[in-house]
Amino acid sequence: MVGSGGQDGRILSAQLLSQGFRVVGVDVAGAPCAVGTERSGVELTDREGMHRLVEDLQPSEVYYLAAFHHASAEREQVEIAHLLRQSFQVNVDGLVSTVEALRVHARDSRLFYASSSHVFGAAETSPQDEATLRKPQSAYGVSKCAGMDICRIMREQHGMFAVSGVLYNHESVFRGAAFVTAKIARGAAHASRALARGEVPAPIELGSLESLVDWSAAEDVTRAMQATLRAPLAQDYVVASGILHSVRDFCRIAFDEVGLDWEAYVRERPGLRVQAGVPLVGNAARLRQTTGWEPLVPFEGLVRRLVRENMS
Repeated sequence: MVGSGGQDGRILSAQLLSQGFRVVGVDVAGAPCAVGTERSGVELTDREGMHRLVEDLQPSEVYYLAAFHHASAEREQVEIAHLLRQSFQVNVDGLVSTVEALRVHARDSRLFYASSSHVFGAAETSPQDEATLRKPQSAYGVSKCAGMDICRIMREQHGMFAVSGVLYNHESVFRGAAFVTAKIARGAAHASRALARGEVPAPIELGSLESLVDWSAAEDVTRAMQATLRAPLAQDYVVASGILHSVRDFCRIAFDEVGLDWEAYVRERPGLRVQAGVPLVGNAARLRQTTGWEPLVPFEGLVRRLVRENMS
């Protein structure tokens, strides 16, 4: 598993281990590791090491989850040239090393590449599916488009089982602090604890509360990843809930979980995030019809659980 230390990697590793798989991780030095996952000792940029690892392991399934990605607020503070270089190094160059090692040493392996709804960017139609025109608006989106095309070439020209999953927003307690969902869930938990101590909590500052997002639970998405590799045909899949909720909805439910009125603890600063084009909401009909996958965690249950996990 390439990128086993990230949010999806940690959740997917636990799921695979529970099924009896041996999980070996390829990560950057110092990345966290899921309990039970073996560290390969190979880093993402080590092309020769990747070839040796694949030849030795002969993996049945390979998940390429590594990604260089910034939250919206962080992207505004980083030069585009740096974002492009880092995005292509992780999201494309590392993938090339992986698929080449598989092509040479383990052609029967099945590869999942984690793409993103960012490939649609300023979408012109909604909802989006596998046939929707890609129109990326960020370095991350551009690099993920390139990764998807690499997988397509490996399928069409080299007969490999390579799948791209176009993943929409999906959340867990492992989400980084800069992401809006983490800010809200942690903000609600912090406000509750502060009030219990007799303190006045500082409000959290967010972008537009009217922004609409297609949110899923991360464990539903990692189940979908596995389903795509166990399908009879290699193809691309949109992985999404297909339902839009506003940031306002997220705030309301999160603060309700701790018995507070969200409006007293949230401040809106619209300049933090601007939603371009039509809302990004995925049509996962191909995934559902081909694999039988269905999401198990509803939106409200996800939000409430995130707050509870941040209370502990």
